[in-house]
Amino acid sequence: MAHSNANIHLTEDVIADFAGTGSQRLIEKLHVKDVPKDTMSEIFIEILICLEDGSLTSNAIADFLQQAINDEEKAIIFCQALDVVPLTESMEALMGELNERQAVIKPKTIAENVDLALLTSSNLAPVQSLNRQLNMKKRDIFYTQKNFNLFHEEFEGYSKLVQEMFNILKTSNNVGLVDFAIRSTESLIGHYQLDPNRVLDILLDVFTHLIVGNHVFMIKFLKSSRWWPAEPATSDAGFEELRHGGSETAAKSLGLKFLKASKDEALTDTFKVMVAILVKEGFVSFGSIYKYVRPDDTEMQDLEALYKKELDEKVFKSGASALALAAPLTSEDDISDKGANGSNKDEEQQSINETLQSRLETNITFQVLKAFLEVGLYWPSLYIITEFPFLVHVDALVPEYILRMVDVIISPLYENALKVPESLIKALNKDRLSPQAHNMGSIKYKEVKPTRMFCLKPTSVLQSDKDLIYFYQEWSRNLPRVDKIDAFFKLGQEIFKYLGTKLSADVAVFSKLCDVLTSQCVIHGNTEYKERCFNFFRNYILPAIGAIEENPVPVSKAFKFLQQFSVDDRFNLYGELHQVLAKNNLHVKINYNKAEKATKDSLKRLSKENVAPMMKRLAKISYSNPLPCFLTILQQIESYDNLNSLVVDTAQYFSKYGWDNLTLAILMRLTSLGRSNIQQDGLHERQWIQSLASFIGQLCHKYPDSIDLRTIVSYLVKSFHLQESSGLLVFKEILALTGGLKPISNLTPHQIEMINSGESLEKLVYKTIDDTRFSSQLPGTKLANVFLELDVVNEILVLLSNLNKAIIAGEELTHLKVLANRADDIDTVLHFFCTLVGFFGDDEIPNNLQAITTLVDKYGVPIPWAFEIWRPYFTDTEVQGDIGEKFTCGVEPSLFTTFWSLKLFDINFDRELYDSELSKLESTASSLRETLLVARKDRSSTSAFLQKLKADIVRTEDFHAKIPAERDFHETHNKEVKELLKQRCRSWFLPNTDEELATAINTFLQECVFPRCVHSSFDAIFSARFLFLVHELNPNNYSIIEALNQIFQSDIVFGALFTCTPSEAECLGIFYAEILKRLSVWYNEEVFAGLAQATPLKKNISSSNLSLGDFKKILFEFHSSLLSDISRSLIANEYMCRRNAITLMKNLFGVYPNVEDHCETIVDLIEKISTTEERDDLKLSSSALIGHVKSRSKSWVHMWDFYDMSEDEKAKQIDKRKAIEENRERRKEALRRQKEEEERRMREEEERRRQEARLAEEEERKRKMEEERIEQQKQATAKALSYDNEGKAPIRQARNEEVERGRYDQYSRTTPRPETPKGPSAQSRSADSMQNKASKVLEQKDLKVKKLASEETKPQQATPGHAKEPDVEKARDEAKPMEDAKTQSNIKRDSPAAEAPTQIRASTPSHRRPLPPQQPPRQPRFGSSGRHEDRGSRHDDRGSRHDDRGSRHDDRDNRKDSGNNKVYQRGPIRSQSTTPLPPPSTPPPPPPTAPLRKGSDRDRGDRKRGWGGFRDRGQKRARY
Repeated sequence: MAHSNANIHLTEDVIADFAGTGSQRLIEKLHVKDVPKDTMSEIFIEILICLEDGSLTSNAIADFLQQAINDEEKAIIFCQALDVVPLTESMEALMGELNERQAVIKPKTIAENVDLALLTSSNLAPVQSLNRQLNMKKRDIFYTQKNFNLFHEEFEGYSKLVQEMFNILKTSNNVGLVDFAIRSTESLIGHYQLDPNRVLDILLDVFTHLIVGNHVFMIKFLKSSRWWPAEPATSDAGFEELRHGGSETAAKSLGLKFLKASKDEALTDTFKVMVAILVKEGFVSFGSIYKYVRPDDTEMQDLEALYKKELDEKVFKSGASALALAAPLTSEDDISDKGANGSNKDEEQQSINETLQSRLETNITFQVLKAFLEVGLYWPSLYIITEFPFLVHVDALVPEYILRMVDVIISPLYENALKVPESLIKALNKDRLSPQAHNMGSIKYKEVKPTRMFCLKPTSVLQSDKDLIYFYQEWSRNLPRVDKIDAFFKLGQEIFKYLGTKLSADVAVFSKLCDVLTSQCVIHGNTEYKERCFNFFRNYILPAIGAIEENPVPVSKAFKFLQQFSVDDRFNLYGELHQVLAKNNLHVKINYNKAEKATKDSLKRLSKENVAPMMKRLAKISYSNPLPCFLTILQQIESYDNLNSLVVDTAQYFSKYGWDNLTLAILMRLTSLGRSNIQQDGLHERQWIQSLASFIGQLCHKYPDSIDLRTIVSYLVKSFHLQESSGLLVFKEILALTGGLKPISNLTPHQIEMINSGESLEKLVYKTIDDTRFSSQLPGTKLANVFLELDVVNEILVLLSNLNKAIIAGEELTHLKVLANRADDIDTVLHFFCTLVGFFGDDEIPNNLQAITTLVDKYGVPIPWAFEIWRPYFTDTEVQGDIGEKFTCGVEPSLFTTFWSLKLFDINFDRELYDSELSKLESTASSLRETLLVARKDRSSTSAFLQKLKADIVRTEDFHAKIPAERDFHETHNKEVKELLKQRCRSWFLPNTDEELATAINTFLQECVFPRCVHSSFDAIFSARFLFLVHELNPNNYSIIEALNQIFQSDIVFGALFTCTPSEAECLGIFYAEILKRLSVWYNEEVFAGLAQATPLKKNISSSNLSLGDFKKILFEFHSSLLSDISRSLIANEYMCRRNAITLMKNLFGVYPNVEDHCETIVDLIEKISTTEERDDLKLSSSALIGHVKSRSKSWVHMWDFYDMSEDEKAKQIDKRKAIEENRERRKEALRRQKEEEERRMREEEERRRQEARLAEEEERKRKMEEERIEQQKQATAKALSYDNEGKAPIRQARNEEVERGRYDQYSRTTPRPETPKGPSAQSRSADSMQNKASKVLEQKDLKVKKLASEETKPQQATPGHAKEPDVEKARDEAKPMEDAKTQSNIKRDSPAAEAPTQIRASTPSHRRPLPPQQPPRQPRFGSSGRHEDRGSRHDDRGSRHDDRGSRHDDRDNRKDSGNNKVYQRGPIRSQSTTPLPPPSTPPPPPPTAPLRKGSDRDRGDRKRGWGGFRDRGQKRARY
């Protein structure tokens, strides 16, 4: 009763009244129409539970069941419930009741739905009988064959089936025979009782072989056959539907083929394609097939490991050098070990690669993936790729097949984004025309219709006149389509993430993806979709760009999308690619390394012969991987600046994407850490920044529209804000090269005048100094417009001005030389900047410039720079303005404004200058015409040369035609300016006293003249001429003499030379030179007379007019004051003062100094500097300055001729000059004697060194000869004691060939010799001491000997008077025989061979008779020193013309003898005895000497002495 509370149907009331209404209520529930099976199961289970707990009896339940079970369904449900309940006694009792009442449940139903154990245990059926019947049933069902499924069982039926199907498939247009094929197949199955499953298996085999061209028939046949599934499979509805539907029988048949496939052989392509088609058509499902595909996960992991290993190897090889890839050298042992142990490392690596390829060929999973991709199975392919992502990268065909599907998927979105006109599509699809021969040799074009042929591979290429078409043209059916941008992004997450860099394997699809992104950005604008497009590009498109090979079109498509974003966004992408992806993504790293390696290889192969192809090769490398290519090129440029021009020429082939990356590469190299741009001396920039700046400037000049000038200028402005000097040189090169500007320093006054004249004269000078500003209009204007667009004109001016101040006033303790050079560099950049803005700027520049007062007052720009930037935009009326009222500092405002506003062109007009240039141009044009006339008659003249001459003539004539008009315009302008100045100058100087006048002039000089005269060379000449122009205008109370007096006699020069830079010192010299030049013109009496009438000279207001004598005296005082300042500056030891004084003097040549005493004073000072100065630059410049000063010595003027002196002063000066001349002569005489003494001493020292060198050379030669003889004696002795040849003649050995030693050779090596009674002789000790002395001399005088030897080898005349050291040669020839005899005697006593016969003879057996002595080896014909020595001596006697050749041959022979010290026996051995022979007691007579030819005594004398014969017995014995 415990379970009754939990019952749903058998409640307590029902159980209590079960015999009555309780059971009836349950029966009614069971008999309800369409009662749920769950309800019936619950009732029966509760009844059985009540039976177990005793609530109901078995009889009551049996009665209930008899009434309740009225059909077979209820009986089956009760049996199933009965089968669930454990078997107990109560259950057995119930089973017994049911067995007795067979009408309740049929025994068959109980047997089919109740477990066998329950049947046997409940005795419902006999065990033996039941088992027997079950076995018989299994036999009939599973093992009894009703139809034939083996060939040998019914070979006729299967043969006819195969034959019939082959005949149908071979028939063209067999699609209409489908019904016939179905009937034939069914007839054969029925007639021959063929197994239908076996028939399907055979039909699939037949279709496998003939699938190409018959796939339509196959699909229709299967759809009409009995094998087509009731629920076809679906492969285009996502991953969830891949396992549903399809024929299980066909799946098992195909799976069995997969399982039985050999692991060593690959499946046929037709079979794999047929399976893929069946899956796509729904005959079988992907899930039912894929479970049979091998290998397992373990083998796939091994395959992935092999792929990763190969990928790592590719990464290494892509960036490794040839040396790193070279195999190590192996020894013989390693080679033998390699042969014994098997293959080496390379063979193992090759086997690994072969294993990977072979595994891919037999890997069914990979092969099935390729087949699925071929027929367009998107979701099954994606399932395999998701499981094994690495399979995308193991074969190049896989990405191509994927992109082939992607092309179809994105076609709706692409067509909407890029609508191509129908006319263009028809034009592109038009059949190609083929040229064919026609009548009369003409050509006629006809349309070629290629033959259409089916192929098995979808990527097959068109071959000649055959149009290959993939046979399964329905492959794109049921592929998903993308027509919305959201679906496009989803597609990227599904498939593009697996492609990686392979996304660009099909450049057409890659271009379409870029076009889609570009159009979507345009459509959606600045919305979130644009950001999503940017992220899509960064994740999928950008890494794939590097894999494109030398194709700029798809790269340009990608960059077109990038152009819609800012420079910061683009550079962030490039930086992420370079810093992150190139290091973490191995595929990107491979592309990066390949590009870098290819760039290096191209640069290494670069030569004069292959510049063009190598540069084009570099451009192609930069198409897809520009950043690694450009970084490598820039690194090489930093080291080798001769690459600049080559790379600049190559830049014409760069793409827009490349130019964008080039800008980033330049910025990366400029901002690279860990290196300084200034050398250790602080004066000059390092090579890398110089080369890089020059390269950037050339790029900006040649390609202003391609390079990103805005970005580079923005970077430079930011670097100026940080006060970095690295960008200063770059900015300077950009300004100079882009604008074609050249510095205006080091120009002659004549050139300065021409530049500040008409445009034609200006062009002539600029052509001379290679200034190309007039031909650089495009780049110069582009750069000026960039300044204007960025609005940085004022900013750059202020920053550079403040940078100059910061360097000068900085806390860094830098040498004044460094500071001065840096200040000049900044000034040069500022000049370039102001010139470029003024020359190339448009009319909008003044509207963007700050006012002069604002620049000076608010931003601290110096007045010279503020006026220079504004000066090109001043008009004639603005000259009279009051711009400078706030900054006059005591100067009359109009004077201040006029002075700073005018330029040199306004006051510089010289008609003679124009006329002289016109005459020069006339003569030049005439000369060019004559040259052209001659060149036309000369056949060797090229057309280019003729064209150049014509262009020069045209240009010259153009100048000649324009100069008169320019001259007239300049003259008119000059007159207008003077008229305006004449009106304004009346109020400039209005002092009443001399002191007020001096103060006014001093203020004008301090605030105007001196600041501007050191600003530039143009301003220096302008300042000087303006002083004289004011004098010519004759303003009230103005005194030019007072102004000059303050300029020369107020120690301004000395103070300025202490503080100014070299450039300012140069300008100061030009300023003083211009003043002195004008004063020298007034020195002429006629000129001065005219000047006195027009504008008389006065010292001050109260003084009278000056006479010519007074003027000369004042001019001399000016010269003396200038000499005083210069002398004080030259005497000062401070570097900058002395350097600036020398610079000042260089610019004063021609006008100063003129007085003889002044010139000599300056010469003495400079000579002192050149001799005592330790600083090299000052020493060199002062030495050069001496020559310039002395070159004008003929034009020096005596002091009494320069100005009028009194007789007493003149006499004193003359006496002083005489004393100076006498003193100079005495010094010259003393110097001459000192020089002669020094030359004599040097000659004696040189002679002594030569003598020592000769002695050392002679001692060395003797030592070598002695060593050679000792060595030959040892070898001869060892050879004579060898008895292993058994009486045979010795075989001559080759050089360096090892000679097999005999067993008795040990006597010649180890047996000691008895000492001779005599001790070492005096000659031997003398020889030893001489050898030691020679060795020491050689060690100390080695270099001197080489020098002397080179001098002695010079040819001399073959005359007795010029013979080389005859006494020394004679003494050497006389001493040579004695030296040779002594040496041979010493060798005889000291040689161990001399004592060998005693011991050998003592050890010889007594029964052997002594053998006759052997013949000694023949001595060389020319003695030990060789024939070349005699030849050298003979040449000495003939005149010593080839003395060096003899010495060289001696050394060569000595080396030969020392390298091949073997003595060979020439005569036959007379005995085969093994007893060693003693040396002969008496030497044989020497060989006869050949008689001398008549008249050849002198020529053969050295040769005779060279051979010498045998001097004594010891020498002869030493030859054995």
